[in-house]
Amino acid sequence: MQHPTTAELIEVLPGAWRIVATNVPVWLDSERRNPRVTFEVDSRDPVRLATRVDFESADGGEGQILARDRATGDIMVRRVRGEKQLAGQRWHVDVVDPDRGLLVVRNHPGFRRDDGIELLLGADAEVDGIRRHVAAHTEELGLTPEEFASLTWLPWS
Repeated sequence: MQHPTTAELIEVLPGAWRIVATNVPVWLDSERRNPRVTFEVDSRDPVRLATRVDFESADGGEGQILARDRATGDIMVRRVRGEKQLAGQRWHVDVVDPDRGLLVVRNHPGFRRDDGIELLLGADAEVDGIRRHVAAHTEELGLTPEEFASLTWLPWS
């Protein structure tokens, strides 16, 4: 489903996801590995999510980012707990591939946030063959050939 509405997203997003491919610099350095995102619906009207991002740190420990997301139209605005922000981090889900349990997330540039793409795969979805699947369906997933080429596939994919 391309360009899902906020109402559709609150049916799809809740649960655990793995970032399997990205071009967002924060996930490409060696400081944070194996990122996992968990969404919970706090409110349906207005739409608000509680978001937790877990990752392995370079020293082998666990790291965590806690945030709140709220919908403004089809764009989500994230506020990270403990950070003073002039503006929230903006993102949206561009495509949902329900057959593979895959989300294409686009991050918007902003204060202390890089723009870019994250491919999220449901925690229970099959990782094997996901790169081939995305390569064969770039157009349906809303990715240009250049965007696909820019993605780094994280180790579990």
